[in-house]
Amino acid sequence: MYLPKYIFANIILVLFAIIYLPIGEIQAIEISFSASESGESVGVWDSYDVDDSVSVKEISTANFGDLEMSNYREVSGQGSANMHQGFFGSGGGADWQTNNILNFKDANRISDESSALLRAASCMVQRNAFMSPMTLQKSG
Repeated sequence: MYLPKYIFANIILVLFAIIYLPIGEIQAIEISFSASESGESVGVWDSYDVDDSVSVKEISTANFGDLEMSNYREVSGQGSANMHQGFFGSGGGADWQTNNILNFKDANRISDESSALLRAASCMVQRNAFMSPMTLQKSG
């Protein structure tokens, strides 16, 4: 039986959707926060690809006058995740950017907690991460 190319392509697309969409265990989360004042800027952005058994909680607060941003993030659950968090600051005489990356696969327990204080010219980050079993995945 001969099918025109466009019908064949539509059939393949429908089969792809039927086969692959219900399998979607990984959930994507993207978040960003930024604040600017008097030529200075600070911000945070996050990208998480996590199993639906992994929860992500994040809170950011900006203070103005002497511009700064605080950020708190908590990730917990079990399964697999690819997490990338970036922080930046500019306009304070020392523009900067830093990244916080962690990948893990099939963990029985995940606990990742971090906090950051961002200023236009500096950043302080604290992080505590625990995965069991310890199976880190190289990113890149």
